[in-house]
Amino acid sequence: MLFILIIYLAEFPLFFNYKYMKKIILISLITIISSFLFWCNNNETSISKMTEAEAKAIAEKICIKWWESISPWYYNENTKTWWFDANLNATKPGCNPACVVSETTKTAEINWRCTGLIVPENNSLDELTSVFKEKYPKYSETLKVIIKMEAENLVRWDIILETGAPGGIFFATKIDGKWKIVHEWNWAISCSLKEYGFSDDMLYDCVNEYNYQDLMDYIDKNITEILWDYPEQKPANGKWFADWYGFTSINDVYVDFEDGHFMYRALLNCNNTDWEFSCSPSAIFEKEKDWKLVKWVDTVKDFPIIYSKAVDYEWKR
Repeated sequence: MLFILIIYLAEFPLFFNYKYMKKIILISLITIISSFLFWCNNNETSISKMTEAEAKAIAEKICIKWWESISPWYYNENTKTWWFDANLNATKPGCNPACVVSETTKTAEINWRCTGLIVPENNSLDELTSVFKEKYPKYSETLKVIIKMEAENLVRWDIILETGAPGGIFFATKIDGKWKIVHEWNWAISCSLKEYGFSDDMLYDCVNEYNYQDLMDYIDKNITEILWDYPEQKPANGKWFADWYGFTSINDVYVDFEDGHFMYRALLNCNNTDWEFSCSPSAIFEKEKDWKLVKWVDTVKDFPIIYSKAVDYEWKR
């Protein structure tokens, strides 16, 4: 625009000459159009042309095979790419694969994101598979252990008990020549695992979590209010008491509760925001010969109990 002003000032005496007026108008149009195209090009690079849903569809089509999955990650404005965590059936030791979708080419490829962790010489895959077969004999013929990340005497792997059944994440460390499982299934991964020597790379999604006792203390104090409308039977003395806890994750817990006369079981889904707990019932059970589901859905019935606490009786699921 400054260029146009200079031309006007230089040739103002001749402006009303028809020949020079056409020349100035032409130069002005060329400059305005060039400036507009330059502005569009600069602004276009900062806006994603592809939605997350479109990118996810491409990722699932190209990167994912049977029983594999992806989860949302982030959009990289600099490279114009969408990144999705890829849960693959087979992975490379020390790698955390991602499916990367290019907005420009509309294609995808696996970025292995390998950390260069040390791979132990011993066959920890066979050893840990044996540990889980012993722990879950029901699934000894079908369970599958999937390598995720591995360092010396430290592993982060996934386990699938059988095709189509729920799976989960586990961490293990070798102590005195034997593998010890220090985290399993889908409850929150605690950053306290660093105490065993797990690196930041292996704990990239960890959180500073509360413990089971914190949540049980909350439920003990508030179970009457949490379950006041469920079941329809009200407590005889106006108050419920919790007798048994069985966690399938840090957020999902079975609670046996009673008032001295009647006993029920509830499945609670609990959350924690800035150490403020909240729980709501997901399922209600009544005691007959066995426990009978009478309300809603038992969403975690296929998940193992990973932590339990009982008062004065042996609990059965």
